Amino acid sequence: MSQVVLATPLDALGLVEASAGTGKTYTLAGLFARAVIAQRRAVPDVLAVTFTIRATQELHERVRGLLLRAAELAAHWHDGDPSMLEGDSASTALLRQLIHDALADDGESLPVLRRRLARAAREMDQAAITTIHGFCQRVLGEHALETGQVLRAAEVVTNLREAREAIAVDLWRDWNARADDNAWLRTAYTDPSGLADALDDLMAPEPLLPASTAGARNARDDAWSQLHAMYRQHGEYALQQVEDATTARVLSSAKDRKIDVAALRGWFSLQGTNPPRQPAPELAQLTNANLLAQCLQKKEAQCPQSPLFDAVEPYLRACEAIDLQRMHALRSEAIARDRARKHAFQQRDFDDLIDAMLAAVTDPVAGPRLCAAVRAQFPLALIDEFQDTDTRQWTIFERLFGSDASGSGGLLLVGDPKQAIYRFRGGDVHTYQRARA
Repeated sequence: MSQVVLATPLDALGLVEASAGTGKTYTLAGLFARAVIAQRRAVPDVLAVTFTIRATQELHERVRGLLLRAAELAAHWHDGDPSMLEGDSASTALLRQLIHDALADDGESLPVLRRRLARAAREMDQAAITTIHGFCQRVLGEHALETGQVLRAAEVVTNLREAREAIAVDLWRDWNARADDNAWLRTAYTDPSGLADALDDLMAPEPLLPASTAGARNARDDAWSQLHAMYRQHGEYALQQVEDATTARVLSSAKDRKIDVAALRGWFSLQGTNPPRQPAPELAQLTNANLLAQCLQKKEAQCPQSPLFDAVEPYLRACEAIDLQRMHALRSEAIARDRARKHAFQQRDFDDLIDAMLAAVTDPVAGPRLCAAVRAQFPLALIDEFQDTDTRQWTIFERLFGSDASGSGGLLLVGDPKQAIYRFRGGDVHTYQRARA
């Protein structure tokens, strides 16, 4: 990876791709050291962003070690020393090459280089090596006027479980008072604890897909009218077909696959012309697709058929559309309650930091001024674990340091494309592909 460190431009937009275990952290630390040694960047002028506190600590220690070692090498350097020595470790060989290049290419004197590297090692306590949330918090605080932040910073809450549980209890109480929604709520989430577990995903910043559609209740009512009419006309004969086909071993009689005709008869017998609040779980067994799947090998031609079965699928799809509407409504209420709670307690979480930063850099008036100020503060930005970056985060980095940036700054991304598919870690493969392009 030393060749990557030496060859990668530090004054442009670039991407270094590497698989896990191949030395990404070593490369990032080497790029940081090269910026300081060869490009004469002050340590506080280089921004390095990674995605966990542990990773920032590891990177900080690696950079500190490299700069201490570079200062030691410079202290014992003599004019005319070679750029490599046999027996050097990989990191020492890299540093020796960088020191040699700094003296040869830039015409910097050895005493000046020694003083500069000694100062760089001392400045590591000021190094801007941080998580993306720490970076956003810093910028929002230091540039409060440009970003429209209140001067009294909100408390950043890292453990959201207590808040999620409080919101879940409130939602559970309200939704259980709604006759049309309580059955769905209990089926989907079981109890308030189950709802609290689901809120992180339900309240995620990405849009909830698929989108809710208008007219779902009318479609459900029409589909139920058709299904109810088909049951009154054909229901008993259709269910008898299913029983006969199971006895004749046309349909599977396996315990985990057998169609529960008794439960379906009982459920239909209780229904009137008004749509039930929730369809019977067993109703999906009567779709044509399920019946065909239950047919034993080479007996598909004998599979039961009925207008009742034709009416089941449209009704179930209409019920799913209403459930989707409920989920969108539940999400909206949860987000609204979360915002009100944070406002009341003067709090924000990591997602709020990202959203506030995104709003600041994309603001048509203040955004350009903020971006110029941050670029002046950090002429070089190194972004580690870029495969874990979503669209909001990439927009922030691109606006601050990307292709529309002026001056001689640079933005280097380091990531593993194979891990960009890991959505549970925050990865967004489409964002990664756009950034790579």
